[in-house]
Amino acid sequence: MIHATNVSESGPVNWKAGHRQPAPWCAWAMPLALLLVTAGALESATAEQTINENLNVVGRTEIGDDAGSTAFFGTDTLRLSGERVRLKFIDTSASGTTSDWRIRINTFGSNNNGFFIDDMGDNNNDGAENAHLSTPFKIQAGAGSNSLVISRINKPGDTGSRIGLGTDAPTAALHLVNGSVPSIRLERNDAIDTPYIWALGGASETFFLRDVTAGSQPFTVDAGAPDNSLVVANLFDGFAFRIGLGIETPLDDLHIAGGAQANILLDHAGSAHDWRIEADNYFSIENVDNANAPFFIQSGAPDLAFGIEQDGDIGIGDLTPDADLDIQRGSTFSRVNAGDTNFTTSSSRSLKENIQPVQILELLAKMANVPVNTYDWKPEHFSGDEADRTDKLGLIAEDFHTILGRGTDKEIKGQDVQMVLWMAVQELHRENQQLKAQLEQQVSDTQSRLERLERQLSAVDQP
Repeated sequence: MIHATNVSESGPVNWKAGHRQPAPWCAWAMPLALLLVTAGALESATAEQTINENLNVVGRTEIGDDAGSTAFFGTDTLRLSGERVRLKFIDTSASGTTSDWRIRINTFGSNNNGFFIDDMGDNNNDGAENAHLSTPFKIQAGAGSNSLVISRINKPGDTGSRIGLGTDAPTAALHLVNGSVPSIRLERNDAIDTPYIWALGGASETFFLRDVTAGSQPFTVDAGAPDNSLVVANLFDGFAFRIGLGIETPLDDLHIAGGAQANILLDHAGSAHDWRIEADNYFSIENVDNANAPFFIQSGAPDLAFGIEQDGDIGIGDLTPDADLDIQRGSTFSRVNAGDTNFTTSSSRSLKENIQPVQILELLAKMANVPVNTYDWKPEHFSGDEADRTDKLGLIAEDFHTILGRGTDKEIKGQDVQMVLWMAVQELHRENQQLKAQLEQQVSDTQSRLERLERQLSAVDQP
């Protein structure tokens, strides 16, 4: 190095263009080697020339170990030439903690070439290659065009900026452009917690959140999804929220707004046990595999239509059932408990009108003509276990309706059967009373005849 002080008496020193190290002007070019610290053979060197005044260089300048290797500057104004080019910024503040910085070009003995900005910390006397604390900024050699673009927003009154990754014309605060699948990778790699990786990206078909570590994709939005497909709404109290599917302002914790129908499909993967909850002019739970709907509520159903209490009691038309099964409509009800063979029902005269006695002539004779049969339900008309389909005992609706005139030719009401049996008991009671009266009369007549005979025999025996 060349060291010189007070080279000029006053004013800036000028180095005219077109000269490459012309003595004695070379002394003025060398101070840039102090400002633009270059690596290589000069890495551990000390300054040998100091200029204590301003310096103007008119023309092009080349500094470094390999300066002068070419005579043609092209459009370059300043060249730093060398195997490892370094530019260091030294903080010489007298108070407080200082921070030095370094621009580093390429890495010695490595293919990891690039442009680096190193945080040197309070390290102004250390020019070693690895003396930096960290490298917060790096551009790797071969990086594509527009890898990082910071652009201003061309809107009146807007002084903000936009960042483009892969584009020179960002249209949002952060704009990513990639020919394949633009994505953001979120990777945790500290030594305390388990490392984990997530990816957020968008392809031509989907927008997705991918769990890279687990190899799953828990969140996907298909291209062309309609407005408000998923809305998480704040209730403005800072604690609660609502989820809307197909609606911008959900009115409940979960609000599903469909088109003709709003459905929920419960798909049990790998099995034939899928269920669908449907809401149209009815609410139903449907077994998808056989298209059966074992649970159905029609729109307009009355209040208290169905309820289950904590003890398991079921109420239909009554949310406070008084039995295992309590069916109520208006003031009438039917109740049954597990193990009972009959219902408890409302039957007060105060609840009824148009009360007329029923009489079926020759009921016992007619009942004798209603056969009791064993039978099997036809498979196409039965749903349930096979054991419950066969070897049944009962009446046939056509027989009961034809002979007794109750029910229809397709169904029998259990209460009709009970009441027919009740009337049969009444008819048996009447016949029994008639037979009893006849018997009593016969006994009375016989007793009278015996008494007459006894009197006659007594008169014969007298002398």
